[in-house]
Amino acid sequence: MRKVLQSSLLALALLAITGSVCATQQRAARLFSTAYMLGTDMARPVLYLFDLDEDRMITVDLTKDPKWPGGAPLHTIVTPNGRKAYLSVIGSERDALNILALRIHGIDWTRGTADIRITKVIRVDDPGSLPRMR
Repeated sequence: MRKVLQSSLLALALLAITGSVCATQQRAARLFSTAYMLGTDMARPVLYLFDLDEDRMITVDLTKDPKWPGGAPLHTIVTPNGRKAYLSVIGSERDALNILALRIHGIDWTRGTADIRITKVIRVDDPGSLPRMR
């Protein structure tokens, strides 16, 4: 129960620091000159960046980052300034439950590339852990 509570509190803290999605996209637009949306395929280690104005998409293979811990990505959240993001990663029998801190160094929509790196792996629970709710 303690781990579930810790996970819930961490998720709430992440939501609190990000502000609204619209505000995030507006600030990101000023910073990167294009409003973008960040998401995952919910189980594949790939990030998708979407330019909603020009209908463009960039993919980033997270397994190429040396800090990639394994697991299945689930949810993303971008900070209001558009420079950082957090990604929850589902645990399994062999992978830990993690939250990844990501740094968005730049997006080049013309070339279809993005420089996104994992800066920190925050372990929430050990591999093989089962949810404990009472």
